[in-house]
Amino acid sequence: MAKTTYSVLQRAVKEYGNDEQMRMAQEECSELTVALSKYHRSEISGDKRKFNRAAESVIEEVVDVEIMCRQMHIILGNEDAFSTVRDFKLNRLEERLNKLESKRK
Repeated sequence: MAKTTYSVLQRAVKEYGNDEQMRMAQEECSELTVALSKYHRSEISGDKRKFNRAAESVIEEVVDVEIMCRQMHIILGNEDAFSTVRDFKLNRLEERLNKLESKRK
């Protein structure tokens, strides 16, 4: 993460506080859930304009969630734990994909 990005995120945590930023993370995750639902509905509807707007909304909400997740790293402060869990989850995903691939052969 770029130093300036990290500095801005640190300032946000300091200014608003841990509890408020955790609540904001919840809110942003909820907004992403809504945006994804609208995306799927617009895809089914066949309305290209609605679909494009829904896709833009998903992009915006994903970025909001990414920003809040980075702030959770700052708040919780245990990068080793994040790395350990991330590695575990990615390895598990890879194992599942390998099993699926081997079933197809």
